[in-house]
Amino acid sequence: MSTRAFASAVVAAPIDEVWKVLRNFTAPAILFKSTVKSVDLEEGADPSKVGAVRRVTFVGDLVKRQQLLELSDLNYRIVWETSAPVGEQIADVAATITTVQLYRITESNFTYVSWSADFSSDATG
Repeated sequence: MSTRAFASAVVAAPIDEVWKVLRNFTAPAILFKSTVKSVDLEEGADPSKVGAVRRVTFVGDLVKRQQLLELSDLNYRIVWETSAPVGEQIADVAATITTVQLYRITESNFTYVSWSADFSSDATG
């Protein structure tokens, strides 16, 4: 059995504006400057193509490798899998699938953002 984490937030902006930022597979470098040092696409990958791989370097030099599994402009959803960088082992969990999905709040024209991560059954902690 896997472990799931979930979080959500309301962003005071229209869904198309929020999606324009979040659909970019290099967005963590822009959005999380206090924790993400850099995001580099491997092999010159197109950040909007399924299969693209990004290498996320966090403050403190922890590196995670993430592959884009789904990018849906129709459903405002992006999904990626986190794995260890080539030649390294994942210490805590073998696989993590992360999903970010947006929903339009029609009353206010704001955006509901849901984030979930499914960790493989070998997750600890």
